[in-house]
Amino acid sequence: VLRNEIQEVPLRKVTIALIKEKVARFHGITLKELEGQRRDHRLTVPRQIAMYLACDLTNASLPQIAREFGKKDHTTVMYARNKVKDQLERDPEFRSKLKSVVGTISQDG
Repeated sequence: VLRNEIQEVPLRKVTIALIKEKVARFHGITLKELEGQRRDHRLTVPRQIAMYLACDLTNASLPQIAREFGKKDHTTVMYARNKVKDQLERDPEFRSKLKSVVGTISQDG
């Protein structure tokens, strides 16, 4: 969804590790918290955003993304992707925030 709007993010240079680092920093959480299993809202939303961006900005498969986040099943990534996509369509403020995150990724990508 965002790849079409944000052309300055080169697909081949963006890694899942970079996405995780930038999303964690943007949301004021540690990489360990982002990759962890805790389910409080403060952590799940950034984790879902990072999974969504990994789907949108890399060529990684759903199982690869799941492994990068310590998940056993690719359906977790599918759920995160769909949840973020739905929120992007409904919430302009969320969309703006996500564009800001992508902007930080494009600076290093």
